[in-house]
Amino acid sequence: MTRFCSFQAMLLASLTILSIFSGSVSVLGQPTPPSVDAQRERFQLPSGFEIQLVISDPEIGQPMNLNFDARGRLWVTHSVEYPYPAAGEGVQPDRGKFAGGGDHPPRDRLSIVEIGPTGNASQVTHFVDGLNIPIGQTPLKDGSEGLVYGIPSIFHVADRDGDGRSDTQTALYSTFGNIDVHGNANAFTRWIDGWIYGCHGFSNHSEITDAAGRTVVMDSGNTYRFRSDGSHFQQFTWGQVNPFGITFDAWGNLFDSDCHSKPVYQLLRGATYPHFGNPEPAIGFGPSMIDHAHGSTGICGPAYYSADHFPEEFRDNLFICNPVTGRVHRDKLRRVGSTLLCDTQPDFITTDDPWFRPVDAIVGPDGALYIADFCNRVIGHYEAPLDDPDRDRTHGRIWRVVWNGEPSAPPQSIDLTKLSTADLIVRLSDPNLQVRTLATNYLIDSRADEVLDPLRATLASESDPFTRAHGLWILERLSAMDSEAVERFANDSDPLVRVHLFKMLAERESLLESERQLAIQGLQDADAFVRRAAADALGQHPTSDNIAPLLHAWQAAREADTHLIHVLRLVLQRHLETRSPFQEPGTASFSTGQLTAEQQRRLLQIASVSGGDRAAGIVFELADPQTIDPAVLVRSAVLITRTASVESQLRLVELAPQWFANDAGQQLSLLSAIYEGATQRGGESSELKRQLQRWLERLAPAQLKTLQAGGSDWSRQPALGMETSASPWGIQNRGSADGNTDARFWDSISHGERLTGVLRSPTFPLPETLSFWLCGHNGNPKNESSDANHIRLVLVDSGKTIAQQMPPRNDTAQRYTWTIDPNLIGQQAAIEIVDADRGNAYAWIAAGRFEPPVVQVADESQESRLIELIGSLDLSQFADTIDSLISDRRQSIDVRQQAIRTSIRLGRTERSFAIVSDLLSDPSQPPALRMQAAAALAGFDTDASRDRLVAAIAQSPASLQREIASGLARTTAGIDRLFDAIAAGNASARLLQEPGLVDTLRRSASEKQLQQIDQLTQDLPPANEKLAVQLAHHRALAHHRPSAEAAVAGRIVFDKNCAACHRIGSSGQLVGPQLDGVGNRGADRLLEDILDPNRNVDVAFRSLTVVTIDGTVVNGLLRRQEGETIVLADSTGREITISTDDIETQQKSTVSVMPGNFAESLAEQEIQNLLAFLMEQRAKKESPAGRPATP
Repeated sequence: MTRFCSFQAMLLASLTILSIFSGSVSVLGQPTPPSVDAQRERFQLPSGFEIQLVISDPEIGQPMNLNFDARGRLWVTHSVEYPYPAAGEGVQPDRGKFAGGGDHPPRDRLSIVEIGPTGNASQVTHFVDGLNIPIGQTPLKDGSEGLVYGIPSIFHVADRDGDGRSDTQTALYSTFGNIDVHGNANAFTRWIDGWIYGCHGFSNHSEITDAAGRTVVMDSGNTYRFRSDGSHFQQFTWGQVNPFGITFDAWGNLFDSDCHSKPVYQLLRGATYPHFGNPEPAIGFGPSMIDHAHGSTGICGPAYYSADHFPEEFRDNLFICNPVTGRVHRDKLRRVGSTLLCDTQPDFITTDDPWFRPVDAIVGPDGALYIADFCNRVIGHYEAPLDDPDRDRTHGRIWRVVWNGEPSAPPQSIDLTKLSTADLIVRLSDPNLQVRTLATNYLIDSRADEVLDPLRATLASESDPFTRAHGLWILERLSAMDSEAVERFANDSDPLVRVHLFKMLAERESLLESERQLAIQGLQDADAFVRRAAADALGQHPTSDNIAPLLHAWQAAREADTHLIHVLRLVLQRHLETRSPFQEPGTASFSTGQLTAEQQRRLLQIASVSGGDRAAGIVFELADPQTIDPAVLVRSAVLITRTASVESQLRLVELAPQWFANDAGQQLSLLSAIYEGATQRGGESSELKRQLQRWLERLAPAQLKTLQAGGSDWSRQPALGMETSASPWGIQNRGSADGNTDARFWDSISHGERLTGVLRSPTFPLPETLSFWLCGHNGNPKNESSDANHIRLVLVDSGKTIAQQMPPRNDTAQRYTWTIDPNLIGQQAAIEIVDADRGNAYAWIAAGRFEPPVVQVADESQESRLIELIGSLDLSQFADTIDSLISDRRQSIDVRQQAIRTSIRLGRTERSFAIVSDLLSDPSQPPALRMQAAAALAGFDTDASRDRLVAAIAQSPASLQREIASGLARTTAGIDRLFDAIAAGNASARLLQEPGLVDTLRRSASEKQLQQIDQLTQDLPPANEKLAVQLAHHRALAHHRPSAEAAVAGRIVFDKNCAACHRIGSSGQLVGPQLDGVGNRGADRLLEDILDPNRNVDVAFRSLTVVTIDGTVVNGLLRRQEGETIVLADSTGREITISTDDIETQQKSTVSVMPGNFAESLAEQEIQNLLAFLMEQRAKKESPAGRPATP
């Protein structure tokens, strides 16, 4: 066995680490952490606790994950490679910033640490060498075997010759993606059910195949579980951003920590959790258990304390690592039925030492809390670049926290391998969950041939609940659980045992009818944990006989027990979506007539968010269009078309027009949903397409006639006397004075306050009264109000304004009511929301919650969707009408842009070419429309189209020049024409330095053309010279301490310009990185992010450029793939769905989806205000350790 305890060995290891870093990281001159003693003095813990060093560099590198084996030894994966993978098999191409990766073989390790009585390492064995950024690991058997992740696989490692070091290494599960290494495969946690649970890290795409040939595909954050022999790999939950760390409680509840969503979740099998680009599933996200983020987005390594070494106050607590703020948080769990909620306590560990970076925690078999300290001044990937010279790669420490107060006893570990089988059975009742878990697995691993008889004898006598709960798993895993034992445990007096019995039944391949009846009985148990476990067991064994009892259990559940309700809903969904025939153990086939009216309502609720023929049949049978929300049917239509048989799809097309026979708008919504589902599926059947064509042929004439007459949807017009601008109008949820926070409002702040325009509603007959909620401003509150922003009620025939209201100069919506002149009731009218204020602050308006609901605040323009569907379904008979809409200045920009795309799609090449050419050359047309025309012309890829583009470039503003140049840059012929335009002085050579254009040129240009680019730009100042001046200027301004008012004003700037893509707390959208704690980046880095968003672009947030077959160019952040479609988010946060069949080319860019000229839309003071607000977003100072938290 290799020992590293002598001075000589430590010196040798130190020299080795110094030498292996030569050429990649400068160790000499690099900052170093404080000494162990100095660091320990800076820790603050509650009174009575002591923190002790277990092990430090150079014996280990930077620690990743911790675990314990049956001998009580600490296992740790640690790295000197991170964050740059070494060259090796399965390493994916680097991410652009990983320039530090060398050609040397991997040098990371899995080490085993024996711990002395004072907590220090008495012996260290490097069990496995040559790993590549290892994270997840778990010991097996007596600690002579284990599993460890290292790029790109989970390996089985074993010591066969008894020297304490692994001499075999076999890949069990491959292949894990590793484009991003700060999550990868982590937190391997072996549980008493025989599964090993783990987390899948951010941004990676993995395809894992087990020994049975099953393949699991995971993208970015997910959790999974697998068998130790390679036989089975199974996804457990979906979503999360970068989950890191797993822990169990005694009930078998599974917790993990995540970044950018919530610090901790109680995970439910099959649930989906929030993630970048992951829309909320129809059934909803898995519920949360905490209402804050613990002050940062970098949360990891939770440990549930279930032992008796700590005082009672600290038991059944979650300890959560926060490497960004250098804290270990403490959350006491409060039970609401089967839901556990966090009552946050004072932080357990705090320090002012910037090197303390806790990344993983675990409760040891001695009852102490062990903490892996990454020991690095630079921890974040967004706060500093990966190759930051201060990013440490050699230091690491592991600490343990013990209780030395009164009463106290020294923490005692134990070597389970030295115990007799009888003594091991006694350990099944140990107060420490870690000991019980290790004893359970060790008895199965190494004492299977002798444990059953003494275990049965113990279970037959007086035994405690822990012994019975762990004992039943031993019986089950050794195939020794008989029916009598199942019934006895199911009726055990202690709910802990009943919970584990039903969790055990969930793992069986099938259930006997008697066992299913026990689970049905469990749905009515007095304990909510038992009810949840019973429901999950039934969910793994769907049969129609289960549906009514599950619906009854849902109806009986406490509304506050969110976890029980979500499991019941998931289980019912699984019953409807299962593709195998229902098991029918005791009754005839299922009929909804057996259910009460309330149960039918709940079943329809689940069917409408489920896929497959069973769910479709229930929707067809139970949906009443007179009472159901039409949005529910639209959502269901997508699922049915995407997942059900052609027969169900055709039945849906037959019923949908009947549901809304007198509402063409709702019919169009359903038709659109059906087509969307078919697109996601990968194309509609020929019969379905014929039926959709016939349906749209009936709907389109009247809809198009209305559109040509002025439109039926909300239309966007310029404000009177003002030039046409981009539309300011968007939809957001806004708060109202009555406490409502979920209502949707039209507002003019979504795209910035400087934009102006009028938003006009569809026409409607005037009611007796019309109420609405309104918020917004008319200039600075210190100044007199103007009437530039207002909402008005206009008669259609005369255009007369009959009512008008200015905004309340308040961000919270207030209610207003107009009483209509009795002589006007029934006449056609429209609502117009007006923003005519060009100001950059206090210059917006928002309106919503109209009653009666004569108009709706609706996301998608029906008009644009109608035009898109005409093209998608090849209805060329409407081509002339479509062409007329392109030139119709009364139409919204969205309608005209979509008409261009549809005209081209319908094959009207010559006519379309003439129309878009005229649009491009007409300076009076809206800029957005001219840019669409330029993109469309580029798509023709002919000499004539290039002639038109070059002719227009000289007379175009800079934004349009960039669009034209981008279109020309797609082909070598176009690049030559662009060079000609530059040489003739009709375009600036600076275009060739535009970040987005540079990417396109690199992909398309010939070698000769690349040399010409160098020649044309050689005399130009660097592209970032102006930016450097701006940065220096704003950095100088930032040195002055901002006022409190600046941060308040900065919040307004953020809400206007950033919240469409970024979230702070619960405000904003999760498109780009969440910005809680972003102030830790410092003013310099934040200014770079604001003024030069392309400087530090994480690969996960680089834009994708898609060119469609109709020539449309779409730039955006890839959010997700939905069947055979991809979904991008543009710079405003708007989602764009593109069928993969419509994609001509797609290319990942090196630039951000955030506009490179973002700062140009802000005034100097706005930038400084935004900076002041962002700098305030640091980790919140929580209550001092040992004192009660204040509300």
